[in-house]
Amino acid sequence: MLWTLKSLDSPAEDEQDETEGEKLQQDSIETSKNQGNGAENDIEDNHQVAVKDASEPAKAQADSELEWGPGALWVPTLLQLQQRDIEAGRELLKEAATPEQLGRYWGQFGVDWCWSQEGLKRTGWIRLCSKGSLATKWGPGTWELLERPHGGAPLLLATFSGIEHALRLAEINDDDVAIQHFDVVSIRMLKAGLRSLKTDDANSSRALQEDAPSIGPTRGWPSKL
Repeated sequence: MLWTLKSLDSPAEDEQDETEGEKLQQDSIETSKNQGNGAENDIEDNHQVAVKDASEPAKAQADSELEWGPGALWVPTLLQLQQRDIEAGRELLKEAATPEQLGRYWGQFGVDWCWSQEGLKRTGWIRLCSKGSLATKWGPGTWELLERPHGGAPLLLATFSGIEHALRLAEINDDDVAIQHFDVVSIRMLKAGLRSLKTDDANSSRALQEDAPSIGPTRGWPSKL
């Protein structure tokens, strides 16, 4: 005779199965919770990145709008030109040099002179002010007279932008009419450390001689002409 045995689960086994089921359910809940936290963290990280990315264009725009001041590394050319014009304007407000200060040679032509770098067309101007102050298109400067060893009209040392120009009175004959002007017989870059012409030996300096050649085409003439 064959006996069919039916295996019955014991209460202990049922309790163990329930415990394992609860553990699996708890693990599933923890996993879901962790995944949720991870998603929240990802969302927060993405939000921070988005905020950072959104702030960078604003910062870049603010930096681009910083044209000058303590945070700028350079001053725009336009502002430099405006500042230079303001400084030149202050010089123009000073009292003009008197004929006595200019001497009998330069004094007869006044204080206002046109400046031409190419010798033909006016490209600038200078004004001889009192106490050796000089106003120019390129900013303020100084002027003084320098006597030459062989006499005659002294040179006028006009210094501006760190450059000393030795101006010499000369004449141009146009249809038998003598037109007074100046040419340049010496240029010294004082800002580069070169010495002024007035420190040269009067008898050996070529620029101080009566037949000194002009330096370049620069010319100037009284503005009243």
